[in-house]
Amino acid sequence: MSFFKFAQADTGTDFTESTLESTSQDFTTNIDVSGVDPAQVEQTAGIFAGIGIGLAIIYVVLLVLLYVCLAKIYMKANRKWWEAVIPIYSSYVWLKIVGRPWWWLLLMLVPFVNIVIAIIVLVDTAKAFGKGGGTAVLLLFFPYVMYPLMAFSKDYRYIGPVAAPGFTPGSSTDINNSGQSPAAASSVAAGFAQPMNTPQATQPQANTPNAGVASESPNPAPPPQDPRPPLAG
Repeated sequence: MSFFKFAQADTGTDFTESTLESTSQDFTTNIDVSGVDPAQVEQTAGIFAGIGIGLAIIYVVLLVLLYVCLAKIYMKANRKWWEAVIPIYSSYVWLKIVGRPWWWLLLMLVPFVNIVIAIIVLVDTAKAFGKGGGTAVLLLFFPYVMYPLMAFSKDYRYIGPVAAPGFTPGSSTDINNSGQSPAAASSVAAGFAQPMNTPQATQPQANTPNAGVASESPNPAPPPQDPRPPLAG
């Protein structure tokens, strides 16, 4: 027994395929699309397409700006600029900049753990450039504002890998903006501050006959005796 015959026997009505087709036709004809302007639809689609293209351009500009700032920050940390634009390797170099071990890179692949690692690295980054936890919070929530400041402001000077074991400010890993360690810079400054030792002219000594004798014998020579015999009284 087909579905239509079962429905007819159950309800007592003439429910056939033709009835279903006519009902569907009535439903489609009740939708009125005569008031829709095709030009208006096309204009609306163009507006949304323009908004999408504009957002894509803004995203690309912000991404390029971010990588430029990261390259400048890496150069402040005495690294190469291209190390900031290589995926995965840039994160490895970032860990070296702040003094964390390389295997933290594996922790960044673990869900939820990577969030904690990212926050710790941001705090280390703020300390590595002479700032505190407030700067780390700003780096987390306003990266497109803080990274340009860190890259181009002279207030952010690279101190060194602060998270490395045994690191102390002023050690050999403490690099300033000129690429020299503070110890080397202070030694150079001290060298320029010391007066130059110029050879002084020596006074010529007069050639006296007794000069050599006086210098050789410390005791004075006895006076010469008279060779003539004494006169009788």
